[in-house]
Amino acid sequence: MSVYKRPTGIWFIQFAYMGKTHIKSTRQKNKRTAELMEAKMKSDLVQQHQLGMLEEITLEEASKNYLVSKEHLGSHTGIKNHMVLCKGCLNPKAKVSTITNKHVLQMVLELQSRFKPATCKTVLRSFFSMISFTGDQGYNTPKLKPHVIKIPKKKTTFITKKQEAALLERLDPSNRTGSGTGKRGGDDNYDLTVVLFDTGCRINEAYKLEWSRIDMNKRTIRIWRSKVGNETTINMTDRVYKILQKRKMTSTHDLVFVGRDGQLREHPPVAIRCALDDTGLQDFTIHDFRKAFASRLAVAGISIQKIAHMLGHSNTQTTEIYAHLLPDDVSRETNDVINALNNGV
Repeated sequence: MSVYKRPTGIWFIQFAYMGKTHIKSTRQKNKRTAELMEAKMKSDLVQQHQLGMLEEITLEEASKNYLVSKEHLGSHTGIKNHMVLCKGCLNPKAKVSTITNKHVLQMVLELQSRFKPATCKTVLRSFFSMISFTGDQGYNTPKLKPHVIKIPKKKTTFITKKQEAALLERLDPSNRTGSGTGKRGGDDNYDLTVVLFDTGCRINEAYKLEWSRIDMNKRTIRIWRSKVGNETTINMTDRVYKILQKRKMTSTHDLVFVGRDGQLREHPPVAIRCALDDTGLQDFTIHDFRKAFASRLAVAGISIQKIAHMLGHSNTQTTEIYAHLLPDDVSRETNDVINALNNGV
């Protein structure tokens, strides 16, 4: 049978037909009902194929099916948020086939009134990916013109050590007073920020970090990069070692940074965002901690290939934004090697 039950108790349909995988929630907790729905779905697909007719689906259902197909990705939470934004701009009950270029333009204008260009571009990418996925499943989808959002070019800047020190001072629990400054939350925000600065991992990778992947004796951390499907072993800095050593003594959970309800965290801490604003770093995000890590390696003369490995990049193309930070002595060293080869030394 091509039906399976998820932890929520809801049965899902998943099967392949004509080289395409079809996934759909039955919204039912009864297996027999789910099997009947599966049989009807297969029958409808056969008829549609023979008669050249395509089944209709609402934006709400299409986005749910799309999210199910992305559950294995580390970026699933982000994509889920993108779908929420899209449905907020469009009618979720409307058939996907009725969405027009005018609707897309209206969605773009609304997104641009609320978010930065980079965010709008990412949301649109998820939207068009969802439309393409829905069409591949055999549903009736419109032919939409891709909308290009231009991101204004600006000078690449990174968080300096001085700015980092100011941020950490703001996050230090011993320096915080007033409501909402509980020791646990304060320690978490401070510790998380240091780990992000000193390992270069993405925040979702830090959230999923388990004690089983940490070797306190060897002082190493094995970070699984779900976004690109690889693993990086990182040696702890002194301050990361002290933080993990402290947290290990009081931890009763598999996760290093567990949510308040004992579950996996999904969203960046608001306190860190506020601390960035308070220290004059309004233009930076938590992801910039990762960029700061890479920029410091580049300034220290570490090769782009090694930086790419430490960041878990599948290739060096993304890492090239740090190339201009390589010091002059690295260039001179390269020049000496070429001269030696040319001279037959």
